[in-house]
Amino acid sequence: MLGVIGIYVAAAIFSGIAGWFGGTGGSDRVRVALAWSAVPALAMAPFNFLLLVLSASAVADGFGQGAMLSRRSFAGVVGVIGVISLVLGLWQLVLGVRTLAVAKNFSTGRAIATFVLPIFLLVGAFLSLIMLLRA
Repeated sequence: MLGVIGIYVAAAIFSGIAGWFGGTGGSDRVRVALAWSAVPALAMAPFNFLLLVLSASAVADGFGQGAMLSRRSFAGVVGVIGVISLVLGLWQLVLGVRTLAVAKNFSTGRAIATFVLPIFLLVGAFLSLIMLLRA
C-alpha cells in the first residue's frame, strides 16, 4: 500500500518539476512510468528472500555446526547479492529517467534534472533547518 501512495506522491512531485522544464503530459503518465521503472525491484525479491533466510540461519546458529554457510561463504553470497542489487538499482534508475522523458515528452537531460532537483531541494531544506537550529 505504501508503494502505491509513494508512486502517487512521486508522480505529483515529478510532474510539477517536469512542468518547470517544459514537460507536457499529465501525472497519470508519470505514475505509469514510475510503476514500470520499478519492475527491476521485483526481480530483486528472490535474492532478498535468500539473504533473509541465510541471515536468519547465521544469527540462529552463529556460523556453528548447524549453519547453512561458513562466514566466508556467507560474505561471498552477500557480496554477489550486493552486486546484483547495484545492477538492478542502476537499471531501475535508467528506466525511471527514460520512461519519465517519454511520459513528459522531453529530453533525457531534462528527465535527469527532474530526478535530481528534488534531491537538491531536500538537502538544501535540511541544511537550512540545521543552520536555523544551530543559531
